[in-house]
Amino acid sequence: MMKLKQRDYIACPYKKGHPRKHIAVCRNCRHRSRCKAYQEYIQPSLPLAAVN
Repeated sequence: MMKLKQRDYIACPYKKGHPRKHIAVCRNCRHRSRCKAYQEYIQPSLPLAAVN
């Protein structure tokens, strides 16, 4: 049995209680184009580098 990574689930801001949903569910969601959690999963932001 293949073990899923923790990152394969994200908290859904559009459901009551913010349950964790699998990414496959998010891909089919009607809110995916404006869902911040899903957009951050698809294109994660780069960490800011310390400027000396």
